[in-house]
Amino acid sequence: MYAIPWYVVLFQSIPEAILVILLGFKLYNLNISIKHIIIISSISCMFGFFIRMLPIPFGIHTFSFVLISAVLVSSITNIKFWHSLICIMTGVIIEGVLQSLMLPVILGIINVSFNELSLYPALIILAFIPLCIVMLGIYMLVNKCGFVIYDLSIHHEV
Repeated sequence: MYAIPWYVVLFQSIPEAILVILLGFKLYNLNISIKHIIIISSISCMFGFFIRMLPIPFGIHTFSFVLISAVLVSSITNIKFWHSLICIMTGVIIEGVLQSLMLPVILGIINVSFNELSLYPALIILAFIPLCIVMLGIYMLVNKCGFVIYDLSIHHEV
């Protein structure tokens, strides 16, 4: 796996993590303060930054993000670990599907191959912008319509 520069973590990884957590928890009707989401995203992405430097297969950084984020959510908030894990995994799955659908189109538009992203990390941020807009749109739609996959708030003990 290739390492990513700090500015990609700051301008792509952390905002992406914020959106993944925000959308995942909204879909299960669990609320976390934006302050906690930013803290959890920042810590998880810092771990991911160092994990990506290790000689491990691609994708392990995503599993580590899910686990670290779920542990942090359950530690910082009163949300159960399993509920956190479900919410974060849902957000990651949605983001992964969007990436697999949109990234080939985006890369085609800017005439860049997937392998070139590692050579020009700033392109990762550029390619993330349309994904970010779509994720924000989905979040706003879910929020406006009140759509919930399953209401975990009824099982939430405060």
